[in-house]
Amino acid sequence: MAEDAWARLFDMTLAQLRASVRGKDLTVQETLRLIVTAGDPLLRREAYAELGRVLGQNKKVFALIVNTLADLKAADDEQRNFSNPEDARHLANQIEPETVNAMAKAVRESYPGLAHRYYAWKAKKFGVVRLHPADRNVLLPGSKSGGGPWEEAENAVLDAWRKFSPQLAGIGRQFFDRGWIDAQPRANKDGGAFSHPAVPAVHPYILINYQGCAGDVQTLARELGKGIQQVLAAGQGYLQSTPPQVLSETAGAFGALLVFHELLDREKDLGVRRGMIARKIEDMLDAVAGQTALFTFEQKVHQERKNKGELSPERLAQLWQETQKDSLGPAVNLDTDGAENFWMSVPHPVHAPFGGYAAAFGECVANALYAEYAKTDDQPGFVQKYTGLLQAGGAQRPDAALAGFGFDASDPQFWKKSLAVIEGYIDALMALDRKIEAIQKTRKDFKDTASDIAVPPKPKAPDNEHDPRGPAL
Repeated sequence: MAEDAWARLFDMTLAQLRASVRGKDLTVQETLRLIVTAGDPLLRREAYAELGRVLGQNKKVFALIVNTLADLKAADDEQRNFSNPEDARHLANQIEPETVNAMAKAVRESYPGLAHRYYAWKAKKFGVVRLHPADRNVLLPGSKSGGGPWEEAENAVLDAWRKFSPQLAGIGRQFFDRGWIDAQPRANKDGGAFSHPAVPAVHPYILINYQGCAGDVQTLARELGKGIQQVLAAGQGYLQSTPPQVLSETAGAFGALLVFHELLDREKDLGVRRGMIARKIEDMLDAVAGQTALFTFEQKVHQERKNKGELSPERLAQLWQETQKDSLGPAVNLDTDGAENFWMSVPHPVHAPFGGYAAAFGECVANALYAEYAKTDDQPGFVQKYTGLLQAGGAQRPDAALAGFGFDASDPQFWKKSLAVIEGYIDALMALDRKIEAIQKTRKDFKDTASDIAVPPKPKAPDNEHDPRGPAL
């Protein structure tokens, strides 16, 4: 297909780009990781600016690819009688357009109360009015990275599943014991992470790049959640074993939540807990607000290409900036040089047009599921229903699968309640932060008081102490 050739050109172009950062030539993926993980804020900014510059040098090629793919898709949509460019994705996900529209609308309306609010708080923690984009997802000042050796991650993930369901934990154990996970980073290994179902007669394979940070543990948990689903759904046969992407993302997000709460329950240090909750909120915002913004960007690009013709690189950058600013809010400084070029580093619109909204769908549904699990008096019953959802694979439509838990995905109120769960995490984070600050202030006051007692103030000398005639009588 012509689309495959253009997607290949995108991959080849992106793969050959190199950003020169402090004497090292880095790939796009290496530079993006440096931006998120580097402890030196100046290094993060240098990497961000350099990658923005390199992408900008290639904007004409990337604009040509995006415009051509949009044109090819419009022709295909017309032949298939689709009214909107995203309708083909809805059909693949076995989901009604009204459901996705209700979700996207609810997420956009939640931007101020979620992403805007959180990043404004984080900017204050960094002592600035506006966060540099390179600081958006880095650790809070004074936080620890978390994570740890592979063995610790394995134990934490399996312990979380064992507490939820020994049966599902047993399936997860096979991935570790039988070598179904490729986790070791090495030269020329592909970036990213995924769980590939292969065919029903063969076990899935998970690819990640585990480097011991807290985010890697969550990635492992997410992909294992999908892998467990793929093992269970294999019984549906070749044609119905693969779940719609929205349910696959739900399984991954739910697995990540199980592991997050397991690790949070183990941690007693308040500062570490604060960092863990902040990191989880950022993951949720990336999935919900970030992917909805990407979905909105794609909608605008395809509609404008269809109605007005080819978009210039500058127009693509403008649409990217508009949708990013809407989602992240004024506390993230997207007026930084190069920020307008980062649409070129996102492969999803090229390889899976409009596929990003599935991550937002899965995150919201997983939050609703976990909230139901946490409050129910019949946890074994919940586990049984959830196991059934995983076993169904692609044999059950998402709306029917969620109806089994009493959820109506076409109801805007369902999405608002799901998003309120994220708001609850933000509330908890800010309450914990106030508690930590109060403790730190108490300790400082105690230290200052103790210092005053230990070292009595020096008596004040008489005004005429240095008078050669001596003190006045």
